Amino acid sequence: MGESVNNLLQKSDELIVNMVKEAGELVKNFIEMSKNDPRFKDYYRDFTGVGVQIFKIHEKLHVDFTELKECEGIKALKEYKG
Repeated sequence: MGESVNNLLQKSDELIVNMVKEAGELVKNFIEMSKNDPRFKDYYRDFTGVGVQIFKIHEKLHVDFTELKECEGIKALKEYKG
């Protein structure tokens, strides 16, 4: 793979990590809002599902492209899996 592709791949990996973090913040916000209005529960469940899907794609990228630097998300996953 060319250097420019590697750079784009690494940048995309970093963006994915940021997306997962932001999805986590959304979940926290909607959980808080659902304490006063149960209509928000569906939203935080949906955002949780989106976050899980993004993380699965992220994990697959690291499996398929071993040249990616190990990021904090993959480190945490390895620790979790033991």
